[in-house]
Amino acid sequence: TDSALWGQHKALQAFHATFSDENEKAVLLAEEALALLPDNNQIWPSIVRILLATIYTEQGNMDKALAASKFAALQCEQTGDPHITMVARSLE
Repeated sequence: TDSALWGQHKALQAFHATFSDENEKAVLLAEEALALLPDNNQIWPSIVRILLATIYTEQGNMDKALAASKFAALQCEQTGDPHITMVARSLE
């Protein structure tokens, strides 16, 4: 759907912002992406939450980092992809 594509676009923009050291912008874009991504595809939202967990950790906001990583890990497990699940679990 159009919403899913816009969500993926926002997610990619969020990653680009982190590579440019624009973490505040990345957080906003990631949150926009999560609002647009459909519930029936767990891969994109889990990757976005892994990004958020990483940013929150760098910012020292451990409560948000842990919440994002736990949610990401649950979503990753639902996808059945062991590699991405391992990445999410490593952030807990």
